Amino acid sequence: MSYADLGKLTKKIGTDHALARGLWASGVHDARVLATMIGDPGELTAKDCNAWIGEVDNDILSGALAGFVGNSPHARARAKQWTRSKHEFVASTGWTVLIHLTRSEAGQEERMQQAELESYLERIETGIDKAPNRARYSMKNALISIGSLGGALQRQAVAAAKRIGKVEIDHGDTACKTLDALSTIAKTVAHRKDMAARRAKKKVARRGRG
Repeated sequence: MSYADLGKLTKKIGTDHALARGLWASGVHDARVLATMIGDPGELTAKDCNAWIGEVDNDILSGALAGFVGNSPHARARAKQWTRSKHEFVASTGWTVLIHLTRSEAGQEERMQQAELESYLERIETGIDKAPNRARYSMKNALISIGSLGGALQRQAVAAAKRIGKVEIDHGDTACKTLDALSTIAKTVAHRKDMAARRAKKKVARRGRG
C-alpha cells in the first residue's frame, strides 16, 4: 500500500489509539505503518514503546515509529535508551527520534539543554564508525540536525563532522544519497535565518498597517 493510500485512510479514520494498538498487533507491515499515523502520541505509553520497538525490522517502520514517538512525551527517554542499543534498527530509530526532537514543536517547547545535545555529538563522533549501517545513517543525520540549530552547536557539529570525515553508508537499491554534513548544516542554518527575517519583516509590516 502506498503512503498516499495510507494518508487517505488516516484522514478517514482520524486519531484512534485503540485501533492503532490493534493494527500494530496484527503484525502486518502496512497496518503497523498506519498505526503510527492514527495513534495518539499523548496516549502512547512506555509499554507501547517497548513492545513496538522490539518488532521493528526495516527502515520504513523504523522511520514511521520514530516520527510517532518523537512527538510523544516519551521522546527524550526513548532517544536516550534506544540510541545506546546494539540492534541496528533500534539504534536507528532512537537517533531518528532525536532528530524529531530537534525539529518538532514539542522539542522546541521542551528544548534539551545544550550539554545534553553536546553529549550526543560526542557519542556520534566516537561511535559512528563502529555503528551498523542504518544506525550510522541516522547518526549522521542527527549530527546534521543538531548542527542546524545554529550557534555553538553548529560550530561543534561542524568540527565533529570534519574530524569524522567521510561516512560510508550503503543505501541499497535506492536513489538515496549520503548528505554532506558541512554544506547541509550551512544551508539549513542560512535558510532558517532567512525565514526568521521574513517573519519579522511581515510582523513589522502588520504593525505598521495597524
